[in-house]
Amino acid sequence: MRVFAFVFAAFAFLTTGASAQATASAELTAAIDAWLEDDDKASLPVISNLAQNGDALAQMLISQIERETPSGGETPYVLAMDRKARIKTFRAPGGLSGTPWVKKRAAEGDALAAALLASKLPDAGIDTAHALHRAGEVEAAKRLTWEILSRGRFDAVLSMGQDKPLLKDLPYVAWLQGWFSQGIRDQIGWTKKSPEEGRASGLIFVSLVAPVMAPQFGPNDEMKPILSALRGVAQDLTAQGPEAIARAAGIVESAAKKDPALRVAKSMCARLCGQETGQCMLSAMALLGGYERMQFQDTPYEALIPQSVYARSKRAEMTLERRVREASKRFSTASGYGVSQCLAAEVAG
Repeated sequence: MRVFAFVFAAFAFLTTGASAQATASAELTAAIDAWLEDDDKASLPVISNLAQNGDALAQMLISQIERETPSGGETPYVLAMDRKARIKTFRAPGGLSGTPWVKKRAAEGDALAAALLASKLPDAGIDTAHALHRAGEVEAAKRLTWEILSRGRFDAVLSMGQDKPLLKDLPYVAWLQGWFSQGIRDQIGWTKKSPEEGRASGLIFVSLVAPVMAPQFGPNDEMKPILSALRGVAQDLTAQGPEAIARAAGIVESAAKKDPALRVAKSMCARLCGQETGQCMLSAMALLGGYERMQFQDTPYEALIPQSVYARSKRAEMTLERRVREASKRFSTASGYGVSQCLAAEVAG
């Protein structure tokens, strides 16, 4: 019955696009501020207690924090919790493992909760992405759209009408159109001058789409190592030597001006590696498995924490650093993150 309840709520959400402005209590707002400062000890117990006492916004937030914190990004405070403590902190009572608050709210008819759950289903479609976007959960909508592309359903995005509000938040679509329309001969030169917004995603998109839809516009031999590095395989780039590495680092670092995910990486790398910032960013991508694994480290719940606020927070930067350090335990310098000797030394220490 619960499954039918949240499917029905999701359907209602898809057809109406209903949304509401979230207004947090002073106590929840203070806890959010602490969470953004990467202080789980000061924030999670408060959010959890508010959730247990019926605060709907706190319920959604604590659940989304559990669901959306990427593997390796957890704080020592959370890692130190035993199973019982985690369940008590993040979930509603019920069952051996508790019940995720978002699932409980969906079963009770919360349309946004139902749509967020539906977005994780293997057959989630572009209609769900549009609905999430209308409700203000832009990052969730963008993440689902990218997953749809990754499944090879290119037409669902490339044929999107100009009247769709979601399209303006997919800058890589316009970037890709520029790539294909230019009949590019000097791919490196055009990429350096191309709009920073959408550049990294656009390059990934080229590697996905061109072989299938337009092989003649695929990356040339000079561009291929850069695309490989963005996909998390940096060996070809390192084999080309310092000049190629510097070229790729410049393309990635300049894209951080308009790319929130790269901005977080640039901030982390500037702090850790200074003058070697671009190379450090490439190494971080290699460790995480590519830009795709970096670009959707997002706000857990946009109704309360705008992406622009999250991306400039200590939480975002430290979560990325924890992920990089954890990933480094599984790789050697030879696997590609040695693009940056500074980062290699930093994570080794």
